[in-house]
Amino acid sequence: MIATDAVGWIATGLVVLTGIPQWASMLRSQKIDGVSPHTFTIYAASGVAWLVYAILKKDLAIGVTNTFVIINGVTVLLIYRVRRKHSNIGDDEVQH
Repeated sequence: MIATDAVGWIATGLVVLTGIPQWASMLRSQKIDGVSPHTFTIYAASGVAWLVYAILKKDLAIGVTNTFVIINGVTVLLIYRVRRKHSNIGDDEVQH
């Protein structure tokens, strides 16, 4: 059981790291080219579904992991929205 838990927590750590490259790129470059808001909406929504599953199953590792999935997805969407608002880009010019 300890090895199984360790794998779960390692996976949690890796998921936490997945958002950092996208956040850093968007914040550093001030650009949103190539960012698909639909992808990150689905990403966050899947995190919500998995979080509900984790609560029902009382699985802490899955719950913590998917809390970070939600945070990652929502953060990218918020950065995207702010950058889009300040960039004067029309809807037809933004990749979805």
